[in-house]
Amino acid sequence: MEFVKRFIRNCLPRIYHFLVYIIVRYKWRGKLIVAYSSKIDSRSTFEGANKIGKDCWFVGSMGYGTYIGDNCKIEAHIGRFTSIAPHVETNKGVHPLYEPFVSMSPMFYSTRRQCGETFAKKMMFQEEKDLTIIGNDVWIGQNAFLVGGITIGDGAVILAGAVVTKDVEPYSIVGGVPAKHIKYRFEEERRNLLIASNWWNFPISWFRQNWELMCDMDGFIEYFSKKEDM
Repeated sequence: MEFVKRFIRNCLPRIYHFLVYIIVRYKWRGKLIVAYSSKIDSRSTFEGANKIGKDCWFVGSMGYGTYIGDNCKIEAHIGRFTSIAPHVETNKGVHPLYEPFVSMSPMFYSTRRQCGETFAKKMMFQEEKDLTIIGNDVWIGQNAFLVGGITIGDGAVILAGAVVTKDVEPYSIVGGVPAKHIKYRFEEERRNLLIASNWWNFPISWFRQNWELMCDMDGFIEYFSKKEDM
């Protein structure tokens, strides 16, 4: 009997992880590179050219050309061409801070038995926010923390170690605890043009032919202006 208990406790989770890993690798072959030590929710989706580093946990979706570094725990919908450094986390969980709740302990408002027990007979509080939304062409630095339910705008930068508690504007650079706006990456006219261009949704074939334009702001603006005039 003790052998059976040890098998269930030690071996079954490993077998389950192996099977999920094989399923994910097969389902997204050619689109996703993922380390064996990482755990991917089977409902997650990947557009292609995606990579997830070692010892990660991921739930959500990833757009083309997006990658996640090692030791990340992320539950989010992520756009295209986004770069996420190691040790980045999102967290959907919340506790009631204000009236009418007397206590913040889930023992009194949750039936999920986080402590193994609960006094609550029904759910009295929504404990989880929606998945974080991370836009296109975002760069998130190491050890950043994002609370659930917020939106990180296209082209934004989250500096290393930032604790982001509210939405971040497109092309804004934020940092600190809690994170605050520091400056924009580009002047307003150029920000507006980039947002209007919606370049991240161009066909992948366009990037293969015009990748040098993505390293030349003036050239890109000229290209997009001509395209608008056509």
